[in-house]
Amino acid sequence: MSVCVIIEMEGAQEWPETFSFTTIPAEKRPTALQHSRTAADQEAKRLASLNPGRRFVVLEAVAVGMQISVPTHVSIEGKTLISGMIPAVMALGDADDEIPF
Repeated sequence: MSVCVIIEMEGAQEWPETFSFTTIPAEKRPTALQHSRTAADQEAKRLASLNPGRRFVVLEAVAVGMQISVPTHVSIEGKTLISGMIPAVMALGDADDEIPF
């Protein structure tokens, strides 16, 4: 399943920059998840028709940051004896559908 958000980009060049990223003003932040690219595209068109001259950008989730279990100690037979958790970025669809959207 594809998950998208829509951001209204009016005045984006004036949004405050913090370190290596730009902060989206509270009034511009997404308030809903679109559960398909088709639905997001339709909503972006609807918003554009109601707000002439404004740009609505569709952003589609492609990866997720999460903790994953990795073996840290393995027996000579290859059995995992002890595991540890590490942070990882995984493409959506690679995480055994554990993502709650």
